[in-house]
Amino acid sequence: VVTVATEPFDLVIEGVARRVTSAGELRSVADSFVKGGWPCEVAGDALTAECSAQSAGPPPWHVYRVSPSTVFALGTAGPFGATKFQLD
Repeated sequence: VVTVATEPFDLVIEGVARRVTSAGELRSVADSFVKGGWPCEVAGDALTAECSAQSAGPPPWHVYRVSPSTVFALGTAGPFGATKFQLD
């Protein structure tokens, strides 16, 4: 389960998480983070960097791909409401 709080709704994403170990896929993820301002790099089958949020714990950090099966959207602002998407 992955949860994301946004305005004006929150998402709950259910699915299967699989660890990414392919060097090419890890490089692609690292490149995306670098473009976003976090200078990480691939180290073996994970990511590493000189700095990170303390809540992330020490490196290395493993990457996971989530294949979503169900998504819930819950309104957090008017008119509120909720919906469910079944993807499989």
